[in-house]
Amino acid sequence: MAGGSSGGVVLIDGDERQKIKGLLESLAEIEQTYVFEQSGGTVDENYFTTKEKLEFFGVGLKGVLSGSIIMLVLLPLMIDVFYKNITVFTPETGTFYMTFDRVYVLCLSMGITLGTAGFFIYISTFNGGIISQAKISSLFWGVSFGFIIKIFISFFIYGMLYNLVITQQNIVVFLNWLDFFDISYTLKGKLYNFIMNMKDTLMPSLIFLVITTIIMTVMIWLGYFAGKRKKKKMNSGGFDER
Repeated sequence: MAGGSSGGVVLIDGDERQKIKGLLESLAEIEQTYVFEQSGGTVDENYFTTKEKLEFFGVGLKGVLSGSIIMLVLLPLMIDVFYKNITVFTPETGTFYMTFDRVYVLCLSMGITLGTAGFFIYISTFNGGIISQAKISSLFWGVSFGFIIKIFISFFIYGMLYNLVITQQNIVVFLNWLDFFDISYTLKGKLYNFIMNMKDTLMPSLIFLVITTIIMTVMIWLGYFAGKRKKKKMNSGGFDER
């Protein structure tokens, strides 16, 4: 299968292109395809093979799951800040200091959510033709499937921790094991309270994760269909796209 070219822009043949390994590489390839199509180049729809569709799908899937691991660990700690059990910057317990920590954690958690969604929405702006649209669609389906897996993994891990791992019996066994290190009873009490407080954050963390994941999914696909609609207006003699 031969690659296409238009106006000095060359679309690399499927047998010559290197396999994409990450989200930034997928963005670069979509941008190149967009430039080719906007330069007047035309490529048969079958140019984008099933193998390449699965490649973009896999990149989206792995990109979501790799970031999910970090969120699964950090989210209970963030929720614990909201419960005023731990602090981020300020050891003081006054209203001002605790509010500052809570606002910071909220901005951090929502920043990750909105930043991720914004990245994919930016990708959707390069919806320039059949091939770029197919690449974006394959990537987004991988992302969406990754979000579904992320939710199921979160239910499994948080549920297992809440019901089977973090129990009073297991905590007592753990604290008794610490006698080997000559840990004081005061420190044991603090550890017990910390672990139990973390348990109380698991279900709110799960709810927060599910809600933000749904928000990201909706935002991403809204961006995709907005870009697709914009392209249709251009084809019908509407406004200039960029």
